[in-house]
Amino acid sequence: MGNLKIKDNIEKLLEKLQKVRRPEPEKIGRERISAVYEGKECDHIPILVDRPAHTINYSTEYSIREQFFSKEKMLYETLKRMIEAAKIGSDGQLCIRGNLGTVLMPSLFGLSPIIPDDTMPWCKEHLSKKEIVNFHIPEGLSGVGLMGKALDYMAYFRQRLGDLAHVYLPDTQGPFDIAHLVYGDDIFTEIYDDPGFVHHLLELCTEMYIRATKVLKEALGEPEDSGYHGHGMSLGIYMSRGGARVSEDTPILLSPRHIQEFVIPYDRKALVPFKGGFIHFCGENLPLAHHFLRTPEVRGINLGNPEMYDEREFMKKTLAESKFYFGSWKRKEGESLLSYFRRVISFLNGTRGGMIFLLELENLRGEEAQFVVSLWREVQDE
Repeated sequence: MGNLKIKDNIEKLLEKLQKVRRPEPEKIGRERISAVYEGKECDHIPILVDRPAHTINYSTEYSIREQFFSKEKMLYETLKRMIEAAKIGSDGQLCIRGNLGTVLMPSLFGLSPIIPDDTMPWCKEHLSKKEIVNFHIPEGLSGVGLMGKALDYMAYFRQRLGDLAHVYLPDTQGPFDIAHLVYGDDIFTEIYDDPGFVHHLLELCTEMYIRATKVLKEALGEPEDSGYHGHGMSLGIYMSRGGARVSEDTPILLSPRHIQEFVIPYDRKALVPFKGGFIHFCGENLPLAHHFLRTPEVRGINLGNPEMYDEREFMKKTLAESKFYFGSWKRKEGESLLSYFRRVISFLNGTRGGMIFLLELENLRGEEAQFVVSLWREVQDE
């Protein structure tokens, strides 16, 4: 598809999005999400109907590599998914990001990513210990690594979409995740052999996270203490009291002692300038979840693998700590949609807060998406 053709197709998709978008449900949804985010109750627990990032097919016509090097192709692919999400009229906020994968932050340390055709970019090389010890964060980040590309994509999306959707930050990861990407697997032995070095590396990564996040939010005209985040989806949430997201997948491999020493202090420091935020991590590590739930700057948690947790116990702990859960819970085999919704709502013990529910499209078994949103609210009114 040539440049003129793709631009014409983008125009057609923008017109279609304008027709199917439902501004009023989105406005009401923002109010519900804001209430939950701030630890309050609302009229109905917010529901988003979408595919979580790890199940999305990001390349139906253009490969991930093609999109990485073309903001037009990335917008085209994203718009097709966004239109389908917009038709449903759930509480989600239509949103888009420059989908550059996890390589933006390590690129600011001078690392060059590998860009495959069909998988997300990755950093194969790492900095040596000596390079990290001698590393100094550049004064200005706008022209460093992939930051210029990220800013360019964001500006283009804002210009093309206007008020149709919210542009949010590319993947900025979290301090320990960034440290792992920059230094590699040797970080797991260094926490025993040279913990002082690991703390030095984490200080660098935390400062880089803060400075990069500020650069990106400023480019969006987004306040430091609020904003939008979709975590790779077409529907996202409004972060009304705490404007950052931290992603920490690597720490699931750590012991509770090391989580306390090498993860929590740096995540707290990363979130303080933004008055808090929410945390994402994949995998199973209940002590890690409990540490995050007890962290004052953490407003809520998004689980990448909710099927690995006891839903009722996790929600009990979440509510006890006055936090929220943003994500899905698995629908059982043979479970009716009504029974599924009743079971999920029962985790909240009669409250109307503490959860921003993601209904995965894969959990719909022939039911109409528009119907399930109204059913979700009817169950709460029973």
